[in-house]
Amino acid sequence: MRRKPGHRELSSGELSSGELLSADASVAILNAAPDGLLLVDSAGIVRFANPMVETLTGHSADSLIGKAVEMLVPAAAARSHVGLRQRFTQSPSSRPMGGSLDLTLRRADDVEIPVEIALAPVEIDGETSVAVSIRDVTDRRHADRERRRLLEQLEVSEQYFRSAFEGAPVGMVVTEIGPHGTPASLSILIHSALVFCRVTGMRTSMMVSRFVERALEVENLESVSRSGRSTARQKRP
Repeated sequence: MRRKPGHRELSSGELSSGELLSADASVAILNAAPDGLLLVDSAGIVRFANPMVETLTGHSADSLIGKAVEMLVPAAAARSHVGLRQRFTQSPSSRPMGGSLDLTLRRADDVEIPVEIALAPVEIDGETSVAVSIRDVTDRRHADRERRRLLEQLEVSEQYFRSAFEGAPVGMVVTEIGPHGTPASLSILIHSALVFCRVTGMRTSMMVSRFVERALEVENLESVSRSGRSTARQKRP
């Protein structure tokens, strides 16, 4: 890429800790930020808004600058927000806003969107202002709700399966699965139906983690089965 006359690229670490970027460079960095950025003075007046704020709120930067930041707060919380903002100004610190609360931002069309907000005090000309970072978390909230819904469905399905399994009229067991979906050799018994426990004379808690081959005792089960069939034949008229 051809450099402009007098232009010099800076290498990593070339700026000393006391050297400042130009005002144009600083504004360019703020404008390129992927999150919405506001600068709010101690009176709660917006002094700067980057392009992402315009995208998030539907307000132009010009319409925000000079206005109270409460215009972006949901109406139900706007009054209490004034007191919270004043307390933050008295004891400022860099921190997320709202703690564990779910925060929302009020757009120009009065639609509220879920957001994460972080605050940081900034000293400008001897006055403490607040840098506000805003991130839209709509997709994440939707994903969280969907994950909770699926977990609830899974829990219901598991309860239904367990009820049907334990109440089955035949003896059944659930074991681990070996490679390629085939039953593993000496499979570990995970769960057993109540009928199976009655046939073997063992409690479910005794059978868990035992080898299937050991728990089944095939010859004994076959003997029980033959005895049952013989008894049934004898009872027939």
